Amino acid sequence: MKKNNSWELGEILKNEFDSETGLAISNLFAIGCFLHQSGEHEAGLKACDSALNALNKSSIKTNFKTIISTLKGNEVEYAKLVSANIEINKLFNNSSNVN
Repeated sequence: MKKNNSWELGEILKNEFDSETGLAISNLFAIGCFLHQSGEHEAGLKACDSALNALNKSSIKTNFKTIISTLKGNEVEYAKLVSANIEINKLFNNSSNVN
């Protein structure tokens, strides 16, 4: 179930937002994943939650709250699925701080 939700999030960001807005939300979510993986759990959760709250449809927001509860250990996978900028995705490659 968690993989479906994160995959759906990436698809929604690609299909239901203009490219700039979708990319901004993707980047915020991916940065949140990176912060969480790096041990900054509160900041990471806040960034991911803010990105999910940017989704306008309440049914979608509710569905994706499960992503937050399954973030630990899935940060890299979730960040890849939202198609953030390459510079942000590179943060995961450059980090040796896996918690």
